[in-house]
Amino acid sequence: MTLPIPLFIGSRMSWQRSRISKLQYKMVEIVATTNTFTESDFSSKEDGVMTEQQYELLQFVTDDVLQPTIGLLGITGNILSLVVFSQPQVKMASSIRVYLRALCVIDLVFLIFSLYESMLEFLTPVSPSTISMLQAYGRTYEEPFRRGARGASSCMVVVIAFERFYAISYPMSANKSCFKRHPYLPIALVLFFNVIFGVLLAESFKPRELLDGSWVSVTTALANTGFLRVYGLIAEVSYLLIPMALVSVFNVCTVCKLYVAKKKRQHMTATPSPSNDAQASRMLLGVAFLFNVCILPSFVLGFIQLIHPSWRQVAKQRLLLRSCFSVARLLSRLSSSANFFVYVMTSQKFCNALTAIVHKSARNKASNTDSTSLNSLTKY
Repeated sequence: MTLPIPLFIGSRMSWQRSRISKLQYKMVEIVATTNTFTESDFSSKEDGVMTEQQYELLQFVTDDVLQPTIGLLGITGNILSLVVFSQPQVKMASSIRVYLRALCVIDLVFLIFSLYESMLEFLTPVSPSTISMLQAYGRTYEEPFRRGARGASSCMVVVIAFERFYAISYPMSANKSCFKRHPYLPIALVLFFNVIFGVLLAESFKPRELLDGSWVSVTTALANTGFLRVYGLIAEVSYLLIPMALVSVFNVCTVCKLYVAKKKRQHMTATPSPSNDAQASRMLLGVAFLFNVCILPSFVLGFIQLIHPSWRQVAKQRLLLRSCFSVARLLSRLSSSANFFVYVMTSQKFCNALTAIVHKSARNKASNTDSTSLNSLTKY
């Protein structure tokens, strides 16, 4: 029997309250690429920061409403971007087209796996035992791909920012570099290292069925040796700190170079027109800026977990951190979903190509309709 939406939401929040009360008697391990930590679940008392009901409402809005919605929009946007960047109307360097297509594919993989995770969370009240089994197996087989895709997306933003900086600062040398002549090589290296990182995470967990029929994901002998804490530290530095720093430096240098070049063009001609290179740079700067804004909260929270591990022993800080992590996950998904809108707002060439594709599809549909009507009239 299908529950009405209000009753389904109420049953889900009631199920969350019962789950939270049960978790007061056991330890829960939470492992993430950007933040690895182990914590005792929080108390159901009101600790002055957020009440249990407020946390449930915030988690429901961020995890069950906003994240799937943003994920669906992001999947649609990345598919459209992939189609547009495959069109010859978008006049930009071939290497940039390859990097942007790779970024679209990687973000698409990340969003699909994230949507699968959100779907399981949303359907948990319907069949808890079945969903717990899927979540336990997903921790071993699905989560490494999702974490690897998230890390690969961060690395691709760094590659794109560096390529743009190098092409503008040293145009003669950039034309001979592997970033320009062999763009698939950096992409292959990014994917290779992230696959290895994902395999190590997959070897840290295995699903196990409990006596009551539910399933949990338990740590293996590899994880029990302190590997997860080292893994979390390396992930914090490799996927957040270093990419944010590099992207920021490359962005500042690129903006300075573009400003100087614009001043020189203004002295040379009275009516300067934006070049394809300038539009591509503006578009890529927008992608990098969005990446930094959305990833910063995850970095701050992960850094807090590393320097203040005692916070997870205090109920109110633990509850606050869990709420903040829900928002940080939302922003992380936004960074892979909003690139399409950045392309639309920063590149006229992208908009023109997208409009041409829409008009072409409409003309083909109208032509097919006319042909069908003509064939039906001919029969009679």
